[in-house]
Amino acid sequence: MDKTAQDKPIVYLDECGFKAFAHRAYGYSTKGQVCHGSDNWHLKNQSNAIGAIINGELFALRLYDGSINSDIFSHWVREALLPELPKNSVIVMDNAAFHKRSDIQAIIEEHGHEIVWLPPYSPDLNPIEKM
Repeated sequence: MDKTAQDKPIVYLDECGFKAFAHRAYGYSTKGQVCHGSDNWHLKNQSNAIGAIINGELFALRLYDGSINSDIFSHWVREALLPELPKNSVIVMDNAAFHKRSDIQAIIEEHGHEIVWLPPYSPDLNPIEKM
């Protein structure tokens, strides 16, 4: 199990978005002919997953329709993450604005966990990015 110097479990979390029916930005046509296509790139029909890993194992995975915001993240923390966390965990996360809402931080700390913030623009330091 990943441990800190204080022998606490380290939990890494992140979210990712995807479209079930993504369109290609390129296409094929007969030689000499222009390939035409259309798509409304402004549609927001994206799904998102939020999950966490500990010791390389994924847990607390949930899917949400639409964009992630602080309300959805708060719901995930309360209903999925906290019930599955080992006691006195260190939770490592990036600096997304919705991670930093004060009530979310407070409930994590009230449950005996510690938050460690990754440096800005450092996804390479979060092992869940490689899953």
